[in-house]
Amino acid sequence: MAANHPKLIGLGMAAILAISAAPIYAAARHPSADTLKAEARNFVKIISGDKRKSQTYCKIVELNDQIDEKEDPIDARKLKKKRDKLEEKLGRKYIALVAGVMNIDRDSRDYRAIASILEPLDKLCTAIKDQHRRRTREEHRRQPTPANRARGWIRFALPAMVARPGTASDSSAGSLSRMRC
Repeated sequence: MAANHPKLIGLGMAAILAISAAPIYAAARHPSADTLKAEARNFVKIISGDKRKSQTYCKIVELNDQIDEKEDPIDARKLKKKRDKLEEKLGRKYIALVAGVMNIDRDSRDYRAIASILEPLDKLCTAIKDQHRRRTREEHRRQPTPANRARGWIRFALPAMVARPGTASDSSAGSLSRMRC
């Protein structure tokens, strides 16, 4: 029986360590609401200050919206894979923040507080979307369309064809200055 005694002590010590470490492990997995709020504030500062990270965050938000709208689970799974790759670009702290927020009751005061901390990022995403729309609209206007090409042709070629020899409108510069399209 003396030979089994050290084994029992070892098992008892292991059980004590496991029981005492469980709350620490649980706290690491489920951070407190105050910790999550601090992490959210830090995250907002980091994302707001980095253009690439803010664009990545906005793409993640957009993918989440698309995932919610998808009825086909295969399409949703593809979008989730894209989202996961983008989340890796934002880093472990973002993933930990999202995981922590997912464990909070959505009706709680803490959840609303964290959502209000993250609200400036939603406004940032809206601004980025608007900027992107304006940029694509301007690029679309700049691209030559058949109508724009015809206007250009009329603006530069027509005055030269209409000009009569021996008049002041003989030069293309003179005719261009008088003609308005």
